[in-house]
Amino acid sequence: AAAAAAADPAAVGDLDAGLGAAAAAEEDIAASSSHEVRGIVLIKPGQKVKMIAPEEVEKEIGLPNHTLTYSAQYPLPEGDMKPAEMQQILAGVYDDLGQWFSATELELTDNSVRLGGIDITIAGSFVNVTWAHQEEELSEKILPLVQNALQHAGKSAV
Repeated sequence: AAAAAAADPAAVGDLDAGLGAAAAAEEDIAASSSHEVRGIVLIKPGQKVKMIAPEEVEKEIGLPNHTLTYSAQYPLPEGDMKPAEMQQILAGVYDDLGQWFSATELELTDNSVRLGGIDITIAGSFVNVTWAHQEEELSEKILPLVQNALQHAGKSAV
């Protein structure tokens, strides 16, 4: 592609003009607004350079959507616990989250707490927390709450 661009000075000029226009547009947006600008610069052969939203990239370039899922696993304070003790830990997590989020955003079941795309479950002798990449910022706030609930459960079991 570089050899083709070198052989066609018009292509290099078009690319330079497109990049210049994209940079100028980004500067105009940044100067006119205090909001952060997020996007991906897309350069396709035979088309103008454009900036698109990250969530539109897959559709624009024809790739299937991929989701990264993360997980954290914490041992229960006493290893295997009775269902009532597990429910008590989940209720503690639910109550802690309830200080920050409304009851309509939280879901409590027998073995899990769910907030958006974040699942907190108890399986065997572990508390598992899973979340998608899009929920990374929220998970950073939730993980300490889970650890705190486990510490309180460990102290009450002693």
